[in-house]
Amino acid sequence: MTAERGLILLVDDDPVFTKVFGRELGRMGFEVHPGYGADIPSLLDQNPIDIAILDVVMPDAGGLKLLETIKSRWPDVDVIMLTGNATVDNALWSMKLGAYDYVTKPVELEHVEQILRNCMEQRRLRQQNVALKGRLSDLQDNELIGDAPSIRELKSLIRRFADSDSTVLIQGESGTGKELVAHLVHKHSRRCREPFIIVDCTALKENLLESELFGHERGAFTDAIAKKHGIFEIADGGTIFLDEIGDLSPSLQVKLLRVVETRSFRRLGGTQRIQVDVRLIAATNRDLAELVREGQFREDLYYRLNVVSMSMPPLREHPEDIPLLLNHLLEDLRSSDRGPKRFSDSAIQALIKHDWPGNVRELRNLVERCLVLAESDVIDLTDLPFSTSPLDQIMRNYETGHFPSLDEIEDAYIERVLQATGGNKHLAAQILKIDRKTILRRLGKDPTAE
Repeated sequence: MTAERGLILLVDDDPVFTKVFGRELGRMGFEVHPGYGADIPSLLDQNPIDIAILDVVMPDAGGLKLLETIKSRWPDVDVIMLTGNATVDNALWSMKLGAYDYVTKPVELEHVEQILRNCMEQRRLRQQNVALKGRLSDLQDNELIGDAPSIRELKSLIRRFADSDSTVLIQGESGTGKELVAHLVHKHSRRCREPFIIVDCTALKENLLESELFGHERGAFTDAIAKKHGIFEIADGGTIFLDEIGDLSPSLQVKLLRVVETRSFRRLGGTQRIQVDVRLIAATNRDLAELVREGQFREDLYYRLNVVSMSMPPLREHPEDIPLLLNHLLEDLRSSDRGPKRFSDSAIQALIKHDWPGNVRELRNLVERCLVLAESDVIDLTDLPFSTSPLDQIMRNYETGHFPSLDEIEDAYIERVLQATGGNKHLAAQILKIDRKTILRRLGKDPTAE
């Protein structure tokens, strides 16, 4: 950095504003390069620019287009957008394109300076912790189980964004493992030695949740007999995981937005603003974009939270990972070397065909149940809950209007008979009046292998 607080590229089509605003930035301790049109790429190439401040609306090249160019060619440059009130929507969209923040005109110098201070501090920390990025590629296979394309993409996102300070929005059905991913993002970040605090936005009433998040002063309300530090204070330097953010009340959405924008807050009943450095990870099983369209969730807060988006696939969409998950859960849940050591092939096939409305959480509960009830080293069809039978699944689908093929019905019936015979293929063949090799073929096995 060429100045104590960094080198700024200031791009605005109003020369008077550029001169006055540039002078104020200089008084804050920054070195400022004004940029115009064709000069901008050469300035970025020839100078170690830390921050680019861009006007959204410019006659020659739109600010959003220039933002995309900078983030593509000079990804280490942080970008702050300048906007008039009429172009706030464009400014919000700029956050999706990678802008660090935006400022509305007429600018409040104190607010601008705070944003620049925060940005430069984050740049310093990133540079100090660049060695940490080397270990992000060491995300262990046993931390997030699965090899399906959707799980591999999720692991890649964790590696790429864990060490940034960007907010993360994790969306997915209940039981898919959103909290696990939030833990991994924190674990592989520079904040890993600082607090990781989970907040269930559905667990407390609005007034209690507000007190939990921001704390309160003595006498702030009837039961406030002493000052209380809120979660944002306790988590300073670390990460807050806001679970089920879609259930946050409108008034708390406004207050959370203010914290995200200013990185400061006031305790309930207090007047002093408290500055914090906290990374937010939010999760929901609801469609936030749909809630925005319905007017139930603030659009500006949605864009602030959805800087990095991670989607948790439901288990039914990557059933090929079920064998890996079963092996991991068996090892994880078994209290000693005693107890079942594996699932039989027929049991695994039944589990793969199950629709798993409770996702990985349901699978974990099933494994735990089988470990308690199974009487041999191998968990077989007879040890599984009745609802995992393929025939039962077909009947449920039939009742909801999905008509199975004849092959699906036959395969499911073979599985049911095998379950009833304890996996005895010879006896099952006699009951079904078919050859034993036919059973093996229907199960996808080589008839010559047994």
